[in-house]
Amino acid sequence: MGQPLHERFPLLPGSHPTREHGMCAMEMVAWLAGEQHSDEPECVCPTLASIVRTFNDVVPDVETRNRYVRTLVPRLIHTESTSELRERRAYLALDCAVRFFASSALAANGQLEAAETVRQLDEIRDAETAARAAEALEPFGRAVHAARWTARRAASGVPHRLWISGVVHAAKETRTWQGLRRLIESMIELQVRVAR
Repeated sequence: MGQPLHERFPLLPGSHPTREHGMCAMEMVAWLAGEQHSDEPECVCPTLASIVRTFNDVVPDVETRNRYVRTLVPRLIHTESTSELRERRAYLALDCAVRFFASSALAANGQLEAAETVRQLDEIRDAETAARAAEALEPFGRAVHAARWTARRAASGVPHRLWISGVVHAAKETRTWQGLRRLIESMIELQVRVAR
């Protein structure tokens, strides 16, 4: 019996000059979609591509990457989107970074009251609600650094491609890889819900 696909083609961090040198998650998407070798396949929503590229690179080892990132690869094909949908996906991710990942980091740090306060914040839907979330995270120190940085960047109005990677770093605070995978699945499914 041949070697399993995940062993023949493990997901590797970083970008690679050719497929023979290995593939990250987005390069594997390009391969499966029949596109040229690239970590920016045309068939994928740029917001999803940005967060998956960072997820792929931040995960500490091949086994964890194959477990949590690889299952997303085929689902990313044909997720290209409108600017409105890209923005909705970005704010969905930021909301999760603050109200779930940062809250979980605080709870893991024994700051249970702070965790509940953050969990109860208003949903983040735009730059204004991002600014309020950043301000609310201000007293809680390093445990929520990544989520606070991401919310501040979103509030400043810079394009989401310049802050979306912070969502992954917020998940990394407590190694919430399964939660991050579920978030990305929700971001993908948003396209289906919007289309209905």
